[in-house]
Amino acid sequence: MSQHALQNQTDAQTTPIIIHANYEMVTLGVVLLSLLNFPLLVLLPSPAQRDVIVILELGITAYLLADAFYRLARAPSRSRFLWRYHGWLMFLGSLPYPLLRLARLLYVLVAYRRLKRSDYAAMGRVIVERRAQSTLFFVVLAAIVVMEIGSLLVLWAESDAPQANIKTASDALWWIVVTMGTVGYGDRYPVTNAGRLVGTVVIVMGVGLFSAFTSFMAQWFLAPRGQEPPDGPRAEKERKV
Repeated sequence: MSQHALQNQTDAQTTPIIIHANYEMVTLGVVLLSLLNFPLLVLLPSPAQRDVIVILELGITAYLLADAFYRLARAPSRSRFLWRYHGWLMFLGSLPYPLLRLARLLYVLVAYRRLKRSDYAAMGRVIVERRAQSTLFFVVLAAIVVMEIGSLLVLWAESDAPQANIKTASDALWWIVVTMGTVGYGDRYPVTNAGRLVGTVVIVMGVGLFSAFTSFMAQWFLAPRGQEPPDGPRAEKERKV
């Protein structure tokens, strides 16, 4: 194969990674979070806390499987993607078992080994230049982390309280969602000082996360279609000229 063909093949493989750098970073964060959930499933003493991990892991599995099928559908050659570029590792690492996420992490390491130093620099520029998009993706990742940690902590805080009404994984997850959204239905609420402290932190973080999300949506709706931000790729090209 000629050098020109090899270069085109490499570009075809690395371009999606560079263009979707924000998405790639968040997906990697979800994989790492799932790997951290594996020891939690073993070490957490409360069945309700373990149920929280199981429920969130089902959501992570659905996301990773959808991502894997999306990449397979977008691949120029599906057989090459699965075998030559080790896409089978991605599907194996998307199955509903946290320890299998190591296969997904291995796929990421193999894919990133094909990148050059200039590719990493391009990824960094994408993350910096598309700040609104970067913020949106990381807000989603932060919301998942807050949901998990907040649910586990409130179950721990309320476990010994006789008047507690947050006792199951579904109670904790429902409470964390309405608390992050600052809705406060009042059907589930902490009765201990430790639980109220967890609720206070969740409310403050929820306000910050939803403010960032609504700011992105406002910018997306108000920005003229087809117009790039002043610090985007087009401006960079004009500066070089």
